[in-house]
Amino acid sequence: MSVDKEHPEYTAHIDRWNMYRDAANGEHAVKAKSETYLSKKSTSQSTDEYNAYKQRAVYFNATGRTVDGLVGLMFRRDPDLKFPKAMELLIEDVTREGVAFGELIKQVIRDAVTIGRGGILVDYPPVSGEVDNLREFERAGSMPYATFYTAESITNWDVTRVGSSMKLRLVVLRETEREQDVADEFNQADVKQYRVLDLEDRGGGYVYRQRVFRKVRDESGREGKSWQAVEEFYPRMRGEYLAEIPFEFIGPSANLAQVQKSPIADLATLNLSHYRTMADLENGRHWCGSPTPVFSGDFQRADGEEVTEVKLGSEGGIQMTQGSDAKFLEFTGSGLSELREAEQEKREMMAVLGSRILAPEKKQAEAAETARIHRAGEESTLASIAQSVSKAGTRILERLRDWYGATGDVSVEINTDFVPTEMTPQELQATVLAWQGGAFSLEDLYWKLKQGEMLRDGKTFEDYQAGLESDGPGLGTL
Repeated sequence: MSVDKEHPEYTAHIDRWNMYRDAANGEHAVKAKSETYLSKKSTSQSTDEYNAYKQRAVYFNATGRTVDGLVGLMFRRDPDLKFPKAMELLIEDVTREGVAFGELIKQVIRDAVTIGRGGILVDYPPVSGEVDNLREFERAGSMPYATFYTAESITNWDVTRVGSSMKLRLVVLRETEREQDVADEFNQADVKQYRVLDLEDRGGGYVYRQRVFRKVRDESGREGKSWQAVEEFYPRMRGEYLAEIPFEFIGPSANLAQVQKSPIADLATLNLSHYRTMADLENGRHWCGSPTPVFSGDFQRADGEEVTEVKLGSEGGIQMTQGSDAKFLEFTGSGLSELREAEQEKREMMAVLGSRILAPEKKQAEAAETARIHRAGEESTLASIAQSVSKAGTRILERLRDWYGATGDVSVEINTDFVPTEMTPQELQATVLAWQGGAFSLEDLYWKLKQGEMLRDGKTFEDYQAGLESDGPGLGTL
Protein backbone atom coordinates (compact mmCIF):
# COMPACT_ATOMS: atom_id res chain seq x y z
CA MET A 1 0.00 0.00 0.00
CA SER A 2 1.39 3.41 -1.00
CA VAL A 3 1.46 6.48 1.25
CA ASP A 4 -0.62 8.41 -1.30
CA LYS A 5 -3.61 6.07 -0.83
CA GLU A 6 -6.66 8.15 0.05
CA HIS A 7 -9.25 7.43 2.73
CA PRO A 8 -12.62 6.46 1.16
CA GLU A 9 -14.31 9.47 2.78
CA TYR A 10 -11.63 11.75 1.36
CA THR A 11 -12.14 10.38 -2.15
CA ALA A 12 -15.91 10.78 -1.81
CA HIS A 13 -15.71 14.42 -0.65
CA ILE A 14 -12.68 16.02 -2.34
CA ASP A 15 -14.65 17.25 -5.39
CA ARG A 16 -17.30 18.77 -3.11
CA TRP A 17 -14.65 20.55 -1.02
CA ASN A 18 -13.13 22.00 -4.17
CA MET A 19 -16.57 23.17 -5.25
CA TYR A 20 -17.31 24.85 -1.89
CA ARG A 21 -13.95 26.62 -1.91
CA ASP A 22 -14.34 27.77 -5.53
CA ALA A 23 -17.86 29.02 -4.85
CA ALA A 24 -16.63 31.04 -1.87
CA ASN A 25 -13.54 32.37 -3.69
CA GLY A 26 -15.67 34.05 -6.33
CA GLU A 27 -15.98 34.57 -10.06
CA HIS A 28 -12.33 34.15 -10.99
CA ALA A 29 -12.09 30.73 -9.30
CA VAL A 30 -15.43 29.55 -10.73
CA LYS A 31 -14.73 30.65 -14.31
CA ALA A 32 -11.20 29.21 -14.19
CA LYS A 33 -12.80 25.74 -13.93
CA SER A 34 -14.77 26.37 -17.18
CA GLU A 35 -16.97 23.37 -18.00
CA THR A 36 -16.76 21.99 -14.46
CA TYR A 37 -19.43 24.51 -13.49
CA LEU A 38 -20.73 25.77 -16.87
CA SER A 39 -21.25 23.32 -19.73
CA LYS A 40 -21.24 24.26 -23.40
CA LYS A 41 -24.60 25.14 -24.91
CA SER A 42 -24.14 22.32 -27.40
CA THR A 43 -21.46 20.02 -28.79
CA SER A 44 -21.23 22.28 -31.86
CA GLN A 45 -20.34 25.36 -29.81
CA SER A 46 -16.76 26.34 -30.66
CA THR A 47 -14.12 27.21 -28.10
CA ASP A 48 -14.33 30.93 -28.96
CA GLU A 49 -18.12 30.88 -28.74
CA TYR A 50 -17.98 29.09 -25.38
CA ASN A 51 -15.43 31.55 -23.99
CA ALA A 52 -17.65 34.46 -25.02
CA TYR A 53 -20.66 32.71 -23.44
CA LYS A 54 -18.71 32.19 -20.19
CA GLN A 55 -17.35 35.74 -20.21
CA ARG A 56 -20.86 37.20 -20.44
CA ALA A 57 -22.04 35.12 -17.47
CA VAL A 58 -22.31 36.85 -14.09
CA TYR A 59 -21.32 35.07 -10.89
CA PHE A 60 -23.12 36.61 -7.91
CA ASN A 61 -20.86 35.60 -5.02
CA ALA A 62 -23.48 34.94 -2.36
CA THR A 63 -21.37 32.10 -0.93
CA GLY A 64 -18.27 34.21 -0.33
CA ARG A 65 -20.30 37.09 1.09
CA THR A 66 -22.07 34.70 3.45
CA VAL A 67 -18.80 33.17 4.65
CA ASP A 68 -17.37 36.65 5.25
CA GLY A 69 -20.52 37.66 7.11
CA LEU A 70 -20.67 34.59 9.34
CA VAL A 71 -16.97 34.76 10.22
CA GLY A 72 -17.42 38.47 10.88
CA LEU A 73 -20.26 37.78 13.31
CA MET A 74 -18.12 35.35 15.27
CA PHE A 75 -15.26 37.86 15.32
CA ARG A 76 -17.52 40.75 16.28
CA ARG A 77 -15.56 40.32 19.47
CA ASP A 78 -12.03 38.97 19.63
CA PRO A 79 -11.69 35.43 21.03
CA ASP A 80 -11.03 35.33 24.77
CA LEU A 81 -7.68 33.63 25.26
CA LYS A 82 -6.45 32.55 28.67
CA PHE A 83 -2.83 31.44 29.02
CA PRO A 84 0.16 31.84 31.36
CA LYS A 85 2.21 35.00 30.92
CA ALA A 86 5.23 32.84 30.10
CA MET A 87 3.50 31.85 26.81
CA GLU A 88 3.05 35.40 25.49
CA LEU A 89 5.89 35.16 22.96
CA LEU A 90 4.59 31.83 21.70
CA ILE A 91 1.02 33.15 21.36
CA GLU A 92 2.24 36.10 19.28
CA ASP A 93 3.86 33.74 16.75
CA VAL A 94 2.27 30.34 17.19
CA THR A 95 3.11 29.08 13.67
CA ARG A 96 6.78 30.18 13.53
CA GLU A 97 5.74 32.19 10.46
CA GLY A 98 4.55 35.35 12.18
CA VAL A 99 0.91 34.28 12.68
CA ALA A 100 -0.58 34.99 16.11
CA PHE A 101 -2.84 32.45 17.78
CA GLY A 102 -5.94 34.62 17.25
CA GLU A 103 -5.27 34.85 13.51
CA LEU A 104 -4.79 31.08 13.35
CA ILE A 105 -8.17 30.61 15.02
CA LYS A 106 -9.76 32.93 12.43
CA GLN A 107 -8.32 30.81 9.61
CA VAL A 108 -9.64 27.67 11.31
CA ILE A 109 -13.13 29.17 11.67
CA ARG A 110 -13.22 30.26 8.01
CA ASP A 111 -12.50 26.69 6.88
CA ALA A 112 -14.96 25.27 9.42
CA VAL A 113 -17.64 27.48 7.82
CA THR A 114 -16.54 26.93 4.20
CA ILE A 115 -15.46 23.28 4.11
CA GLY A 116 -16.61 21.95 7.46
CA ARG A 117 -13.23 20.38 8.17
CA GLY A 118 -9.59 21.04 9.01
CA GLY A 119 -6.91 20.04 11.47
CA ILE A 120 -4.07 21.42 13.59
CA LEU A 121 -0.80 19.66 14.36
CA VAL A 122 1.20 20.70 17.41
CA ASP A 123 4.91 20.05 16.96
CA TYR A 124 8.33 21.49 17.76
CA PRO A 125 11.57 21.64 15.81
CA PRO A 126 14.28 19.17 16.73
CA VAL A 127 16.92 20.55 19.10
CA SER A 128 20.29 19.16 20.03
CA GLY A 129 20.49 17.50 23.42
CA GLU A 130 17.72 17.05 25.94
CA VAL A 131 15.24 19.89 26.48
CA ASP A 132 13.32 19.42 29.70
CA ASN A 133 12.07 22.84 30.73
CA LEU A 134 11.15 26.32 29.60
CA ARG A 135 14.59 27.88 30.10
CA GLU A 136 16.27 25.17 28.04
CA PHE A 137 13.71 25.78 25.28
CA GLU A 138 14.57 29.49 25.30
CA ARG A 139 18.32 28.83 25.32
CA ALA A 140 17.93 26.47 22.36
CA GLY A 141 15.94 29.15 20.51
CA SER A 142 13.20 26.61 19.89
CA MET A 143 9.52 26.67 20.78
CA PRO A 144 6.57 24.39 20.01
CA TYR A 145 4.33 25.56 17.19
CA ALA A 146 1.00 24.81 15.54
CA THR A 147 0.32 24.14 11.85
CA PHE A 148 -3.13 24.30 10.26
CA TYR A 149 -3.96 21.72 7.57
CA THR A 150 -6.92 22.15 5.23
CA ALA A 151 -9.35 19.31 4.58
CA GLU A 152 -7.82 18.83 1.13
CA SER A 153 -4.39 18.14 2.64
CA ILE A 154 -5.56 15.51 5.19
CA THR A 155 -5.62 12.56 2.79
CA ASN A 156 -5.86 9.56 5.11
CA TRP A 157 -6.55 8.72 8.76
CA ASP A 158 -7.50 5.90 11.07
CA VAL A 159 -8.95 5.60 14.55
CA THR A 160 -8.43 2.59 16.80
CA ARG A 161 -9.80 1.49 20.15
CA VAL A 162 -7.39 1.64 23.07
CA GLY A 163 -9.00 0.37 26.26
CA SER A 164 -12.44 1.94 26.55
CA SER A 165 -11.77 4.94 24.29
CA MET A 166 -11.09 5.60 20.62
CA LYS A 167 -7.67 7.00 19.74
CA LEU A 168 -6.26 8.50 16.56
CA ARG A 169 -3.81 5.94 15.16
CA LEU A 170 -2.84 7.41 11.79
CA VAL A 171 -2.92 10.76 10.00
CA VAL A 172 -1.42 11.34 6.53
CA LEU A 173 -0.82 14.96 5.53
CA ARG A 174 0.03 16.08 2.00
CA GLU A 175 2.50 18.98 1.97
CA THR A 176 4.32 21.13 -0.57
CA GLU A 177 7.86 22.27 0.14
CA ARG A 178 9.71 24.98 -1.75
CA GLU A 179 13.09 23.63 -2.84
CA GLN A 180 15.96 25.88 -3.92
CA ASP A 181 17.85 25.12 -7.13
CA VAL A 182 21.52 24.83 -6.15
CA ALA A 183 22.69 26.03 -9.57
CA ASP A 184 20.25 28.96 -9.83
CA GLU A 185 19.48 31.13 -6.79
CA PHE A 186 16.38 32.59 -8.47
CA ASN A 187 14.80 29.26 -9.33
CA GLN A 188 12.61 27.37 -6.86
CA ALA A 189 10.43 24.32 -7.37
CA ASP A 190 7.47 22.93 -5.45
CA VAL A 191 8.13 19.44 -4.15
CA LYS A 192 5.23 17.30 -2.95
CA GLN A 193 5.69 15.17 0.14
CA TYR A 194 3.60 13.28 2.68
CA ARG A 195 3.98 13.62 6.44
CA VAL A 196 2.79 10.50 8.24
CA LEU A 197 1.80 10.71 11.90
CA ASP A 198 1.19 7.32 13.49
CA LEU A 199 1.38 5.30 16.68
CA GLU A 200 3.94 2.54 16.71
CA ASP A 201 2.82 -0.47 18.73
CA ARG A 202 5.68 -1.54 20.99
CA GLY A 203 3.82 -4.30 22.75
CA GLY A 204 3.57 -2.59 26.11
CA GLY A 205 2.14 0.60 24.62
CA TYR A 206 2.08 3.04 21.71
CA VAL A 207 4.74 5.59 20.76
CA TYR A 208 4.11 8.60 18.50
CA ARG A 209 6.20 8.65 15.33
CA GLN A 210 6.62 11.00 12.35
CA ARG A 211 7.81 10.05 8.89
CA VAL A 212 8.26 12.13 5.73
CA PHE A 213 7.86 10.46 2.31
CA ARG A 214 9.13 11.80 -1.00
CA LYS A 215 9.77 10.52 -4.50
CA VAL A 216 13.55 10.28 -4.50
CA ARG A 217 15.45 11.53 -7.55
CA ASP A 218 18.26 9.57 -9.18
CA GLU A 219 21.68 10.94 -10.15
CA SER A 220 20.28 12.49 -13.33
CA GLY A 221 17.65 14.37 -11.34
CA ARG A 222 14.77 12.22 -12.58
CA GLU A 223 12.00 11.68 -10.03
CA GLY A 224 11.32 8.07 -9.05
CA LYS A 225 7.91 6.41 -9.25
CA SER A 226 7.62 5.12 -5.69
CA TRP A 227 7.40 7.01 -2.41
CA GLN A 228 10.22 6.50 0.06
CA ALA A 229 10.65 7.55 3.69
CA VAL A 230 13.38 10.21 3.79
CA GLU A 231 12.89 11.11 7.47
CA GLU A 232 11.80 9.22 10.57
CA PHE A 233 11.81 10.52 14.13
CA TYR A 234 10.01 10.20 17.45
CA PRO A 235 9.05 13.59 18.93
CA ARG A 236 9.51 13.85 22.69
CA MET A 237 7.94 16.16 25.22
CA ARG A 238 10.55 17.20 27.79
CA GLY A 239 12.45 13.97 27.19
CA GLU A 240 9.42 11.66 27.21
CA TYR A 241 7.96 9.89 24.20
CA LEU A 242 4.32 10.69 23.40
CA ALA A 243 1.61 8.07 23.59
CA GLU A 244 -0.83 9.96 21.34
CA ILE A 245 -0.78 11.96 18.10
CA PRO A 246 -0.89 15.73 18.87
CA PHE A 247 -3.32 16.43 16.03
CA GLU A 248 -6.80 17.93 16.42
CA PHE A 249 -9.54 17.52 13.82
CA ILE A 250 -11.93 20.47 13.65
CA GLY A 251 -15.52 20.29 12.42
CA PRO A 252 -18.65 22.46 12.47
CA SER A 253 -20.48 20.42 15.10
CA ALA A 254 -17.87 18.06 16.60
CA ASN A 255 -14.10 17.62 16.40
CA LEU A 256 -14.11 14.11 14.98
CA ALA A 257 -12.05 12.30 12.35
CA GLN A 258 -15.26 11.55 10.40
CA VAL A 259 -16.17 13.97 7.61
CA GLN A 260 -19.09 16.27 8.41
CA LYS A 261 -21.31 18.27 6.07
CA SER A 262 -20.14 21.77 5.21
CA PRO A 263 -22.40 24.51 6.64
CA ILE A 264 -22.53 26.17 3.20
CA ALA A 265 -22.96 23.00 1.10
CA ASP A 266 -26.51 23.77 -0.01
CA LEU A 267 -25.77 27.45 -0.58
CA ALA A 268 -22.72 26.74 -2.77
CA THR A 269 -24.69 24.25 -4.88
CA LEU A 270 -27.52 26.75 -5.38
CA ASN A 271 -25.04 29.58 -6.07
CA LEU A 272 -23.53 27.63 -8.97
CA SER A 273 -27.00 26.84 -10.31
CA HIS A 274 -27.73 30.58 -10.17
CA TYR A 275 -24.50 31.18 -12.12
CA ARG A 276 -25.68 28.87 -14.91
CA THR A 277 -29.04 30.65 -15.03
CA MET A 278 -27.26 33.99 -15.27
CA ALA A 279 -25.11 32.63 -18.11
CA ASP A 280 -28.22 31.77 -20.14
CA LEU A 281 -29.92 35.04 -19.24
CA GLU A 282 -26.93 37.19 -20.23
CA ASN A 283 -26.45 35.15 -23.39
CA GLY A 284 -30.09 35.78 -24.32
CA ARG A 285 -29.76 39.49 -23.60
CA HIS A 286 -26.68 39.63 -25.78
CA TRP A 287 -28.49 38.22 -28.77
CA CYS A 288 -31.52 40.41 -28.12
CA GLY A 289 -29.24 43.40 -28.51
CA SER A 290 -27.58 41.99 -31.61
CA PRO A 291 -30.19 41.63 -34.42
CA THR A 292 -29.20 39.48 -37.40
CA PRO A 293 -29.26 41.05 -40.91
CA VAL A 294 -31.12 39.05 -43.58
CA PHE A 295 -30.71 39.70 -47.34
CA SER A 296 -32.59 38.37 -50.34
CA GLY A 297 -31.86 38.94 -54.02
CA ASP A 298 -28.73 40.20 -55.74
CA PHE A 299 -26.48 43.14 -54.94
CA GLN A 300 -24.06 44.83 -57.32
CA ARG A 301 -21.72 47.81 -57.44
CA ALA A 302 -22.34 50.85 -59.65
CA ASP A 303 -19.99 49.37 -62.24
CA GLY A 304 -22.14 46.24 -62.43
CA GLU A 305 -19.74 43.94 -60.55
CA GLU A 306 -21.27 41.48 -58.04
CA VAL A 307 -21.08 42.43 -54.35
CA THR A 308 -19.64 39.61 -52.20
CA GLU A 309 -19.36 41.52 -48.91
CA VAL A 310 -21.95 43.87 -47.41
CA LYS A 311 -20.90 46.50 -44.86
CA LEU A 312 -23.53 47.71 -42.40
CA GLY A 313 -23.68 51.24 -41.01
CA SER A 314 -24.08 54.82 -42.17
CA GLU A 315 -20.59 54.93 -43.66
CA GLY A 316 -21.45 52.42 -46.32
CA GLY A 317 -24.32 51.75 -48.66
CA ILE A 318 -26.03 48.79 -50.24
CA GLN A 319 -26.97 48.92 -53.96
CA MET A 320 -29.81 46.52 -54.52
CA THR A 321 -31.12 45.09 -57.77
CA GLN A 322 -34.78 44.99 -58.67
CA GLY A 323 -36.71 42.65 -56.34
CA SER A 324 -33.98 42.44 -53.66
CA ASP A 325 -34.65 43.09 -49.99
CA ALA A 326 -32.79 43.60 -46.67
CA LYS A 327 -34.21 43.12 -43.18
CA PHE A 328 -33.17 42.57 -39.56
CA LEU A 329 -34.19 39.41 -37.75
CA GLU A 330 -34.77 40.60 -34.19
CA PHE A 331 -35.70 38.69 -31.04
CA THR A 332 -38.17 40.58 -28.85
CA GLY A 333 -36.86 39.04 -25.63
CA SER A 334 -40.20 37.76 -24.29
CA GLY A 335 -38.64 34.31 -23.93
CA LEU A 336 -36.25 35.64 -21.29
CA SER A 337 -38.97 36.26 -18.70
CA GLU A 338 -38.74 32.71 -17.31
CA LEU A 339 -34.97 33.05 -16.93
CA ARG A 340 -35.45 36.36 -15.09
CA GLU A 341 -37.95 34.72 -12.75
CA ALA A 342 -35.65 31.75 -12.15
CA GLU A 343 -32.72 34.09 -11.38
CA GLN A 344 -34.80 36.04 -8.86
CA GLU A 345 -36.15 32.88 -7.21
CA LYS A 346 -32.66 31.44 -6.79
CA ARG A 347 -31.33 34.73 -5.43
CA GLU A 348 -34.07 34.75 -2.78
CA MET A 349 -33.41 31.10 -1.94
CA MET A 350 -29.72 31.91 -1.45
CA ALA A 351 -30.69 34.67 0.97
CA VAL A 352 -32.68 32.17 3.01
CA LEU A 353 -29.96 29.50 2.93
CA GLY A 354 -27.08 31.86 3.58
CA SER A 355 -28.06 34.55 6.01
CA ARG A 356 -30.17 37.64 6.28
CA ILE A 357 -27.18 39.79 5.31
CA LEU A 358 -27.91 38.76 1.69
CA ALA A 359 -31.61 39.59 1.84
CA PRO A 360 -32.86 42.97 0.58
CA GLU A 361 -33.49 45.57 3.26
CA LYS A 362 -37.08 45.75 4.45
CA LYS A 363 -38.90 49.06 4.25
CA GLN A 364 -40.19 48.75 7.79
CA ALA A 365 -38.19 48.28 10.93
CA GLU A 366 -38.42 44.68 12.09
CA ALA A 367 -39.55 43.95 15.62
CA ALA A 368 -36.76 42.74 17.89
CA GLU A 369 -38.50 39.43 18.64
CA THR A 370 -39.15 38.77 14.95
CA ALA A 371 -35.51 39.48 14.14
CA ARG A 372 -34.42 37.10 16.90
CA ILE A 373 -36.60 34.31 15.50
CA HIS A 374 -35.30 34.88 11.95
CA ARG A 375 -31.71 34.64 13.16
CA ALA A 376 -32.27 31.62 15.41
CA GLY A 377 -31.21 28.99 12.87
CA GLU A 378 -28.18 30.97 11.77
CA GLU A 379 -27.09 31.59 15.36
CA SER A 380 -27.52 27.90 16.18
CA THR A 381 -25.11 26.94 13.37
CA LEU A 382 -22.64 29.66 14.32
CA ALA A 383 -22.80 28.75 18.00
CA SER A 384 -22.07 25.11 17.17
CA ILE A 385 -19.01 26.10 15.11
CA ALA A 386 -17.83 28.50 17.81
CA GLN A 387 -18.12 25.82 20.49
CA SER A 388 -16.27 23.22 18.39
CA VAL A 389 -13.41 25.60 17.59
CA SER A 390 -13.26 26.75 21.22
CA LYS A 391 -12.80 23.15 22.39
CA ALA A 392 -10.17 22.40 19.75
CA GLY A 393 -8.37 25.69 20.43
CA THR A 394 -8.27 24.97 24.16
CA ARG A 395 -6.83 21.53 23.47
CA ILE A 396 -4.17 23.08 21.22
CA LEU A 397 -3.20 25.57 23.95
CA GLU A 398 -2.97 22.72 26.46
CA ARG A 399 -0.57 20.83 24.18
CA LEU A 400 1.52 23.95 23.57
CA ARG A 401 1.64 24.70 27.29
CA ASP A 402 2.67 21.17 28.22
CA TRP A 403 5.28 20.96 25.49
CA TYR A 404 6.59 24.42 26.35
CA GLY A 405 6.94 23.52 30.00
CA ALA A 406 4.74 26.35 31.30
CA THR A 407 2.15 26.02 34.06
CA GLY A 408 -1.29 27.57 34.52
CA ASP A 409 -4.80 27.40 33.07
CA VAL A 410 -5.43 27.85 29.35
CA SER A 411 -8.67 28.26 27.42
CA VAL A 412 -10.15 29.60 24.20
CA GLU A 413 -13.64 31.07 24.05
CA ILE A 414 -15.06 32.15 20.69
CA ASN A 415 -17.77 34.80 20.73
CA THR A 416 -21.32 33.42 20.59
CA ASP A 417 -23.08 36.76 21.05
CA PHE A 418 -23.70 37.54 17.40
CA VAL A 419 -26.28 40.32 17.67
CA PRO A 420 -25.36 43.59 19.45
CA THR A 421 -27.62 44.03 22.48
CA GLU A 422 -26.50 46.89 24.67
CA MET A 423 -27.40 46.78 28.34
CA THR A 424 -30.08 49.33 29.21
CA PRO A 425 -29.42 51.87 32.01
CA GLN A 426 -31.94 50.01 34.19
CA GLU A 427 -30.19 46.67 33.59
CA LEU A 428 -26.81 48.25 34.32
CA GLN A 429 -28.04 49.69 37.60
CA ALA A 430 -29.60 46.38 38.66
CA THR A 431 -26.41 44.48 37.77
CA VAL A 432 -24.19 46.83 39.78
CA LEU A 433 -26.54 46.73 42.78
CA ALA A 434 -26.54 42.92 42.66
CA TRP A 435 -22.73 42.86 42.60
CA GLN A 436 -22.50 45.36 45.43
CA GLY A 437 -24.89 43.18 47.41
CA GLY A 438 -22.58 40.17 46.98
CA ALA A 439 -24.77 38.28 44.49
CA PHE A 440 -21.75 37.45 42.31
CA SER A 441 -18.01 38.06 42.06
CA LEU A 442 -16.10 40.89 40.41
CA GLU A 443 -15.13 38.59 37.55
CA ASP A 444 -18.82 37.74 37.01
CA LEU A 445 -19.55 41.47 36.90
CA TYR A 446 -16.86 41.92 34.26
CA TRP A 447 -18.42 39.22 32.05
CA LYS A 448 -21.93 40.63 32.45
CA LEU A 449 -20.71 44.09 31.47
CA LYS A 450 -18.86 42.67 28.50
CA GLN A 451 -21.90 40.74 27.30
CA GLY A 452 -23.94 43.92 27.68
CA GLU A 453 -21.62 45.81 25.31
CA MET A 454 -20.47 48.07 28.17
CA LEU A 455 -16.73 47.36 27.84
CA ARG A 456 -14.48 48.20 24.94
CA ASP A 457 -13.11 45.32 22.83
CA GLY A 458 -9.79 43.92 23.94
CA LYS A 459 -10.20 44.91 27.58
CA THR A 460 -9.31 41.90 29.72
CA PHE A 461 -10.48 41.18 33.25
CA GLU A 462 -7.01 42.06 34.50
CA ASP A 463 -7.24 45.46 32.75
CA TYR A 464 -10.67 46.05 34.29
CA GLN A 465 -9.51 45.03 37.75
CA ALA A 466 -6.45 47.29 37.48
CA GLY A 467 -8.73 50.16 36.43
CA LEU A 468 -10.89 49.66 39.51
CA GLU A 469 -7.87 49.72 41.79
CA SER A 470 -6.44 52.88 40.21
CA ASP A 471 -9.77 54.73 40.06
CA GLY A 472 -10.83 53.91 43.61
CA PRO A 473 -14.41 53.03 44.63
CA GLY A 474 -16.96 52.68 41.88
CA LEU A 475 -17.11 50.81 38.62
CA GLY A 476 -13.83 52.11 37.23
CA THR A 477 -13.39 52.76 33.52
CA LEU A 478 -15.93 50.91 31.40
